[in-house]
Amino acid sequence: MTAKAPDYREDNKMVVSNNYVRAVHPDSMNINAMKLFRLIVTQCRMHDTEFFEYECKLTDLAEVFHTDRFDLYRDVQKLCKNVMQTVLYIGDGNPKHSWEYRAIFSKCSYTAKTGKLYVKLSPEVTDLFLQLRRNFTRIPIYAILTMKSKYAIRLYELINEKLMSNLPYANHATEITVTLEEARAVTGTDKQKTYDKISNFKHRVFEPALKEIEECANWKIITKPYKNGRQIVGFILQIWSRNGWEYIEDCKAKGIIPDQIAGQMNIYDYLN
Repeated sequence: MTAKAPDYREDNKMVVSNNYVRAVHPDSMNINAMKLFRLIVTQCRMHDTEFFEYECKLTDLAEVFHTDRFDLYRDVQKLCKNVMQTVLYIGDGNPKHSWEYRAIFSKCSYTAKTGKLYVKLSPEVTDLFLQLRRNFTRIPIYAILTMKSKYAIRLYELINEKLMSNLPYANHATEITVTLEEARAVTGTDKQKTYDKISNFKHRVFEPALKEIEECANWKIITKPYKNGRQIVGFILQIWSRNGWEYIEDCKAKGIIPDQIAGQMNIYDYLN
């Protein structure tokens, strides 16, 4: 079967099983490998029953990944090895309970004469990306392709799962709760003692990731502690569009009430 050229449009979305979002992803996966994987997942269509092989020009990948093409050419073999060694861990983290590892890619090769990379997803992850009927999440790809942090990418995917397609827009705010356990698991920091202290995790992982998500997704995120009694067990995130937030702030500065959109809660009322 002839390899297909990817669709690089920025409005494409990953449609993934929630089991994918909750799966443990390897720390060894570099940022370009993470982006390549997600770019190929966006090529999956609703009625596909199998994965296709894709041919990607490195010059095109460098552009959509927002990276230097010379660096990509230099590291292409490392990139291929990285994606081929990548597996997802599906389980609750307890080795005594049921768990499984799944390979993500079945092929990754490079043809120097054409400067093209050939990739194909593994049939082992078919149920995570194809023929999804329920318990799935749509994740916009444009923000991920501009991110430079692994933590930001994984946290962004978790946030999208919790938003359940209720993306912030106009003057409509969306609130979700992310537990410490969830945040540490998706960022792969749950086994790192350096981040056992909440303050270390918050200032070195969580807050920098949220800042990058804000910039890349054009959101405004306000964070509050989520407590069980006096103990902080997570974070409450109030999320809205950057334009909506700036509109509200402008209205507040002028002492006027923002226009109400039918069927929506006004952020001005929400905050006051």
